[in-house]
Amino acid sequence: MKHRIVAIFFIIVFFSTGINAQESLSLTQAVEIALKNNYSIQVAQNECLQQANNNVVGNAGMLPTIQANLMQDNTVTDTKQKFLSGANNDKNGAKAKQFNAGVELGWTLFDGLKMLASKSKLSENELVAKYKFKQQVEQVIGKVYKAYFDLVQAEQLLKIVENSLVISDSRRSLCLSKYNIGKASKSEYLSSQVDYNTDKMQLLRQQVAVKNAQIALNQILSRDLTISLTTNFIYQKKALLNTDSLLNLVQTKNSTLAMLKSANRSLQFAYNETKSERYPSLQFKTGYNFSNTTSEAGFLQSSQNAGLHYGASIGFNLYNGGSLNRRLKNNQLQLKSAELNYKDSSLKIVQLLKQQMNQYEMALQLVAMETENADVANSNFLIAKIQFEAGVYNALEFRQAQLNLLQAQTRLLSVKNELELAESELLKMVGAFSNL
Repeated sequence: MKHRIVAIFFIIVFFSTGINAQESLSLTQAVEIALKNNYSIQVAQNECLQQANNNVVGNAGMLPTIQANLMQDNTVTDTKQKFLSGANNDKNGAKAKQFNAGVELGWTLFDGLKMLASKSKLSENELVAKYKFKQQVEQVIGKVYKAYFDLVQAEQLLKIVENSLVISDSRRSLCLSKYNIGKASKSEYLSSQVDYNTDKMQLLRQQVAVKNAQIALNQILSRDLTISLTTNFIYQKKALLNTDSLLNLVQTKNSTLAMLKSANRSLQFAYNETKSERYPSLQFKTGYNFSNTTSEAGFLQSSQNAGLHYGASIGFNLYNGGSLNRRLKNNQLQLKSAELNYKDSSLKIVQLLKQQMNQYEMALQLVAMETENADVANSNFLIAKIQFEAGVYNALEFRQAQLNLLQAQTRLLSVKNELELAESELLKMVGAFSNL
């Protein structure tokens, strides 16, 4: 019996090669790694930076523009000139040079409040980018939760299968001993051998499931897929969440609804930008110009001018073929559509929240029920084990008690995992992932 226990231990260790080199990873650590490494998060962060760069007063047209111009022009011409006095001036290859330089400042003083609307729109666009970034973060964290708890479930199911294999080996050893002394049939021993082999194959399958779950988690974390890791996670008892509190949070903290609100405000400011074209615009200009011209032919041999200029202009759109009215109507339709889209999205999100809450409450109840079932199955197995060793139960009855325990433990593990994922989905919907 001792040798067989050593053998089964060797099998389990063999299938768990490299366990000592595994990285122990908590859920918090997994989230931190994903937020640092994930490529989609980095892309969304770059979009936020771009919108922040755009959100400046100069981009809204509030600041003056200053432009400097330099121009040098050279010509070579053949000239034939005859003056009223009768004099002639013929010149072949006459050279002329012209140099102009100037600096001009232009400043829009009033444009129907378009500048204010543009700046507000840029601010809203930056907010939209931030909410999109938040959405991406939430999606990645949600994937981390799913991959992490898939690994937790695979690891803990592996422990259950390992324990079941030990039980099967013990049963096989006992059947062999009974068979050798004539207290059990060869068929009973062979049946125990088949069950042992079946459990050993299940152990192999579960080992592969653990490795695949590790690869999936490493992929979400955007790191080397060959890193071996373990979770060492312990399920904690959950409390019933308050539905009313979640409904209030989803209206104020949900990133999708917040993004849609900000996008709607951006459309309103875009409408104000278009509407500003109904009003006159006032621009101020000033500048300094310098010019110098020399010529070998013509009336002037040289000319030089320098001086300051300034002035203002008022522009007013009297008629543009109805284009402004058409654009305003289209903007109004966009605003109405955006408002309808927000209402529809809000309704759908509340619907999903309530459905997810039902899933959470059901998972809570299932955990309680499956915990009781697992306890009963374990008690029944212990009784069956004693009765089997005493010769009261046959091998098939003992195997059935073992399978009942295995199934009860597996179902309990499954509903615990379901509860964790249901809770994580609720946290994502109410924006709680942003506090992680």
